[in-house]
Amino acid sequence: MKSSLCFASLLQVMKMMMMMMKLWNLLFLFCFLNPEAEGHISLPMNHTVVVELDSMSSKVTNVSLHCGEAFKDLEVYWEKKNLRRGTGVQLNIKVEDFLHGGNYTCHRKDNKEVLNYTMVLVHKTRDSQGDYPKTILQKLSEKSYIKCESNSHCGKFECSWNFDVNSRGVELLASAHRSSGSSMDGSIQCTISTKEKNKAICEEVRFCPYREESDQVTFVLHIIHGTQLEEYVEKFFLSDIVKPDKPQDIEKKNASTVVWKYPSTWNHSSTFFPLYFEAKAIKGGKNCDDENGQKRRKESSTSVFTEDLHFSSRCSKCTVCIRAKDRFHNSSWSEWSSVNM
Repeated sequence: MKSSLCFASLLQVMKMMMMMMKLWNLLFLFCFLNPEAEGHISLPMNHTVVVELDSMSSKVTNVSLHCGEAFKDLEVYWEKKNLRRGTGVQLNIKVEDFLHGGNYTCHRKDNKEVLNYTMVLVHKTRDSQGDYPKTILQKLSEKSYIKCESNSHCGKFECSWNFDVNSRGVELLASAHRSSGSSMDGSIQCTISTKEKNKAICEEVRFCPYREESDQVTFVLHIIHGTQLEEYVEKFFLSDIVKPDKPQDIEKKNASTVVWKYPSTWNHSSTFFPLYFEAKAIKGGKNCDDENGQKRRKESSTSVFTEDLHFSSRCSKCTVCIRAKDRFHNSSWSEWSSVNM
């Protein structure tokens, strides 16, 4: 009887220890990998130090690099770009600009073996003009470098950008979270293709399309170019970035009527997620987006807005154009689908 009680007590102690270890791991992740912690950028990358530089301040940032406790009894030296930077298990450097960043390697003195390394990245925040100008990505609008879109209310979205530098040598880290959460809670997962570095595909794991969004999504992109680190942030509600795929299976039913279907990627419940359609007939082989062509022809300037899946026009030898948008949100129109009458 006593042995069974002791065994049960031992199991309880082991369970408590396991819970404490899990709690410690969570605290470690939050304190060291959470980008919001203490207002500084912290990347989930080993052997990396991010130095925040305010060009308006005359202060020099001192950084201590460590070779590691395991090598404290060895004679070691430090190099950057094959030039010696110091000796000893700890190296103190002063960082004032991008040129002070880079890969610092710790070597054994006797055989030059690399024991450890630290990549020092520089993130500039301000200069004499205000916020330090970003140079890695191109501006897509007055305030934005990133464009995010979703083709349905399913919790998936895509963010894209254009490089202003050669993308071959850049490294990217993308993350997203709701305003009430953190980028480390795993509720939104983002991936960047190794081939196409100009977009990230994200999915909110626990997204419910039937519930009102109370918090915005914060999409964060960190880009490393040489020793330079830049941070780009875009905030939005998923309902505001919805852009349906274009209507599909558009066809001429008879001489005056065109029919089409909802895009296959749209949410299946069209009653709960209705689309609004714009239909128009254009003469003269004009493009669906050619507003100038429409204005020159009165018969081409009329558009019909409808929730029906058909459109009738007496215009012969015309191109009928159909596009869609979310019925309840002021988001983007889809691309046009078209058919010749």
